[in-house]
Amino acid sequence: MIKKHTDQLQKNDSPPSEENIQIVDTDTVEELKKQIEKLEKEKDDYFKGWQQERADALNYKQREGERVGGAIKFANQSLLRELISALDNFDFTFSNLESIEENEENKPQNWEIMLKGIYLIKSNLERVVKEYGLVKIDSLGKTFDPNLHEAINYTNDKELPQDIITEELQSGYSLEGRVIRPAKVVVNSLQEDKEQNH
Repeated sequence: MIKKHTDQLQKNDSPPSEENIQIVDTDTVEELKKQIEKLEKEKDDYFKGWQQERADALNYKQREGERVGGAIKFANQSLLRELISALDNFDFTFSNLESIEENEENKPQNWEIMLKGIYLIKSNLERVVKEYGLVKIDSLGKTFDPNLHEAINYTNDKELPQDIITEELQSGYSLEGRVIRPAKVVVNSLQEDKEQNH
C-alpha cells in the first residue's frame, strides 16, 4: 500500500503528458474572469458596507456618550434650584442682620458667634453648589445682557453709562454654562435723554 502511494506520487511529479492536459476553451476563461470580477465587486461592496456600519456605530457611541454626559451634568438641576432658594434666604437674612448689627440694644448676647455660624453655613452651601457646577452670575456694574439678566426696573443716572446694572435684586445662576435662573436687576436707562435729542 505504501509502495502504491509512492508510485502515484512519482507519476504526479512527472511532467504532464498529452493525456493529462485538458484544454480549456476561451469562453470558459472569459466566464471565469467575469465571475472573479463579480466576486471582487461584491467583496468591495461588503467591505464598504462594513466600514459604513462601523462608522455609524462609532458615531452612535459618541452621540450617546455626549447625551449621557449631558444628562449627568444636568441631573442635579432640580436639587440645585432648591438650594438656590436657600441661598436667597441667606442673602435676605444678611440684609436684615445688617440692620440688627447697627442697633446695639437688639443684639443677642452671642451675636458674634451666631453671625459667624450663619456665614459659615452659607459659605459651605456655596462651596457645595459650586462643586456641582452651579455658578453665580456676576451682574453688578456689568452691561445688561438679556441672556443672563432680567430687568425688573430702570434708573436714569446720567453719570453712569447706558445699560449698566446698578442694582441686583436677586442673584442669577448658571449650570455648566446654561442659565437656570437669570439675575433680577435694575438697569440704567437714558431713554429720556435719547427722546429729547430726537
